[in-house]
Amino acid sequence: MSKIMKMVLLGMLCMVFFASSALANNDAKDYIPAPPGTAIAIFYFNNSSGNELYAHGNRATSDANLTANVGVFRGGYYFQVFGMPALVNALLPYGHLSMDGAAIGDAQSTSQMGDSILAAGIWPYANPNTKTYFGLFGYLTVPLGEYRNDRMLNMGSNRFAFKGEAGVEQGLGKSGFNIGIYGNVEFYTDNNDYTSLGETYKQDPIFGAEAHLSYDFTKSLYAGFDYFYKGGGKTEVQGITNDDRLSTHSLGIHLAYLVSPQLQLELKYTKDLSVENGITTDIAGLRLAYFF
Repeated sequence: MSKIMKMVLLGMLCMVFFASSALANNDAKDYIPAPPGTAIAIFYFNNSSGNELYAHGNRATSDANLTANVGVFRGGYYFQVFGMPALVNALLPYGHLSMDGAAIGDAQSTSQMGDSILAAGIWPYANPNTKTYFGLFGYLTVPLGEYRNDRMLNMGSNRFAFKGEAGVEQGLGKSGFNIGIYGNVEFYTDNNDYTSLGETYKQDPIFGAEAHLSYDFTKSLYAGFDYFYKGGGKTEVQGITNDDRLSTHSLGIHLAYLVSPQLQLELKYTKDLSVENGITTDIAGLRLAYFF
């Protein structure tokens, strides 16, 4: 396999991986706003791994080994706009990513800063009495991560991305259950410096859907199940279209505990159930959230 073809393959695999990683997904109860004036500092850590590469829904090889350890710092602030709850925040990722196996050839690895994300949201409807919340969010990914077109593996993408998202959160009376349903679509600019030959990488929008069901055992402890779907995202390199659209279904579990009134610990695990194109992954993660 030529170096250029390997770069294309690795780029596709990275795109599939990060599209299904926790960086791109919400956590349960994310659409319940904190009181205005609350500041948050959150640290995420996710360990991801996989080795089965699928193409067009069929397993192509079990020797496309991916491992990633990604940490993300997120800072945010809740306030009000025209009487409606609102949130602004920023995410800064850093991680180590490695791939090897027959589908990759020589082992590849990198430790880099990823692209930064700026996000803002507003809740046009928020009713604590009925436990009903409807929110709208926008995410801007800024290509500040490290990227080199002569390197086969990068955590930076050398392009901008914008994601629009809407979500509904509903507590089910006094039962202790809470359900959240979110949908999103993400658009990308072109990477006009994709390889050392200056080739252009384009990608169709990626559509996503999520559902989270949680149960409150106590005021400090809840757990539940998560479902994620990613679709679309077909890529093109220098005018040649790749038949690599996403259609990925994943299930997860989560457990969250309020260690103190200001500190929450969440543990989570997500597994890909079916993958149309890309590597099936298992993601084990934790989240530490501190509220000021």
